[in-house]
Amino acid sequence: MPCTNAPIRLLTASHIQFRFGTVKFAKIEFESREVCAQAYHGLIQRGRVIALQEGVFIVPAAAVDWLSSQRLAHRVVEWLNQDDVIQTLRNTLAHPV
Repeated sequence: MPCTNAPIRLLTASHIQFRFGTVKFAKIEFESREVCAQAYHGLIQRGRVIALQEGVFIVPAAAVDWLSSQRLAHRVVEWLNQDDVIQTLRNTLAHPV
């Protein structure tokens, strides 16, 4: 998915909210631990990677293109902007395991 200024649809519990902005990050997960280890090694050499619980990572949008070019199996959970990343990190810190 290329970065554009198109509306980004965010689903909430009660309604669909539209927000305009540029997508800069992606929340991703991998199909296996082996693919995760291989991808993580390549990603940390190319940019900042935020590891969350349950094997979910936040990476720059350009990293998704790199993963595809390397044919590393991954799934984009959600596209994020800067505010979404900050909110995700705050929520994670507020609810530690």
